[in-house]
Amino acid sequence: MNFNFIDIFNQKSEIMFTLAKLLEGGKPMVEALESVAFSCRDARFRDAAMQIADRLKNGNSAEEAFSSQTLFAFPAYSRYILSCPATDVFKGRMLSGWLSGQIVFSIPPANIFYPVQTLGVGMITALSTLMFVLPQFREIMQGMRIEPTPFLKILFMFEISLLNPLFLALVALSAGTLFILMTVVKRVMMLREIPDQIVLLSILEAVEAKDRAKALAILGNKTLLPCENTRAKAVAQSLMAGKNIAEACAAAQVPVRLSWFLALGMESENSSEMLAQGKEFFKNLFNTRMELLVSFMEVGVVLILGTVFGSMIYGVFEMMSLILQRSIA
Repeated sequence: MNFNFIDIFNQKSEIMFTLAKLLEGGKPMVEALESVAFSCRDARFRDAAMQIADRLKNGNSAEEAFSSQTLFAFPAYSRYILSCPATDVFKGRMLSGWLSGQIVFSIPPANIFYPVQTLGVGMITALSTLMFVLPQFREIMQGMRIEPTPFLKILFMFEISLLNPLFLALVALSAGTLFILMTVVKRVMMLREIPDQIVLLSILEAVEAKDRAKALAILGNKTLLPCENTRAKAVAQSLMAGKNIAEACAAAQVPVRLSWFLALGMESENSSEMLAQGKEFFKNLFNTRMELLVSFMEVGVVLILGTVFGSMIYGVFEMMSLILQRSIA
């Protein structure tokens, strides 16, 4: 049986979106879960929805109904939102806002696949050369008693072998360097924080103006906002302490761009419109930075492969030149 994980993800998102809209439209949680279960093709999801509905009918609280480990067919974010102490309409709006905030990445996957594919094919070709071409030249030079140049000595050191400590160290160093570079790039471009900021603005836009402070308090959890949960919680606590949104954002050290949209979203007459514009702004910012990252990847792949193949071509021609000189002599 073939599993398409993208289809499974999309199907779960559609189910969650349907459940969110039913709750947002005023349907009680039990009826909404049963409606989703009847129309769901995923057996695990359908059984989980029916179990939760039965528990709610038996008088269990939402937190108790969604806490069982057997109900993990529901994504973690949905279980957290649906189990929070709030009305069903409020939960539906929060869930709808969270799902809306996930539609961020608009770059075609091929734009990322091509650099990765090029790097993979290039490295396989380079490894083939190191495994089969260079050792032959090395044996010829040893048989003709030709002293390799310093560059060739370095090149011969990277002869591919699973037991070669230098090769293993090179692989470990490359993996570590790549990890550090990716971490630095993510931090500099804020590629982890921006999606959280989009979700934050999307949820605040979805709920009513009077419920936005409450929504901020619920958002102070890593399940919904892995990077921005601490700031969201701090802003909510400051608002409950009587501070205005500007003071709360300053106390929580919220970035200037985000605090500006939060202030408009909490106090402006057109607050929902301002939050929607802020969400679109951060979506465009995220995709622009992702395009820049892809461009860096393409340039990096060209530089890496150019360096590798250039070094090997230079080494091969240098070995041919030494062999030819010894043959003439």
